[in-house]
Amino acid sequence: MVTGGLKRVHIVIIGVVLALIMGVGIYFAALKPTQEQIADVSSERQGYEEKAGTLNTEMKKLELAKYTQTRSRVDLLQYENRYFRIGQQRAFLSMADRQKAMVLLWNEHAYTIGPLLRSFFQKNGVKLMSAITIPGAVVDPNQINPNEYNIPLGQVQVVGSFTHINNFLRSVQNAPRLIRVNNVELAGQSPNITATMDMTVVILPRDSDKAAAVPLASGDAGGGGATTGAPGGGNPYGSGYNPYARTGGGNGPAAGGNN
Repeated sequence: MVTGGLKRVHIVIIGVVLALIMGVGIYFAALKPTQEQIADVSSERQGYEEKAGTLNTEMKKLELAKYTQTRSRVDLLQYENRYFRIGQQRAFLSMADRQKAMVLLWNEHAYTIGPLLRSFFQKNGVKLMSAITIPGAVVDPNQINPNEYNIPLGQVQVVGSFTHINNFLRSVQNAPRLIRVNNVELAGQSPNITATMDMTVVILPRDSDKAAAVPLASGDAGGGGATTGAPGGGNPYGSGYNPYARTGGGNGPAAGGNN
């Protein structure tokens, strides 16, 4: 027997409806905002991960750039150490002091270039058929080209097999000095191919922007700075010269003779 005109089933239905209403309210009031916050946090996290990935990529690029820069500096130092240092002192040809540069070139012409070239030719399996004469160095410091100093070796002739000639021409880039090769001509048949070429040793000075003219006293260097009489001229490989000898009546170095 139900009192108040409501049956038990009505009370149950009302309870279920109220429970549904409360559940929906709790969902919208609590669960949905939480899910939205989770979605926002997930989105934010994804953004951080993307930024972190980009940052890692940029850091890798930065490290690679630093390595490349360091490697380039090392290569430049090795290049300069091999090709820019000349003379027995292995010093840089600096145009900041033309007179010191001239003395260093005397040393290079008289004592250094010849043995280096002789060793270079012997190591490459070709037979040198022509004498290499090292010309005299300048006796006027003002005649030193501050951008590029050339030592012409004239026409050089070597004989060897095709392989030896080919290897020799390729090895010029690894010679102990920068060497410019022009007008290469080949004749004959392997294993006795003759290669004829013009060769020039190239020295690149430092401090070109600091080069200043040197006032010369009357009579120094004959007043004209001719290369005749400088050390190294006239003798193959530049051996046997005294770069500090003096010519008769002048202050320039004497030309070397065969000893």
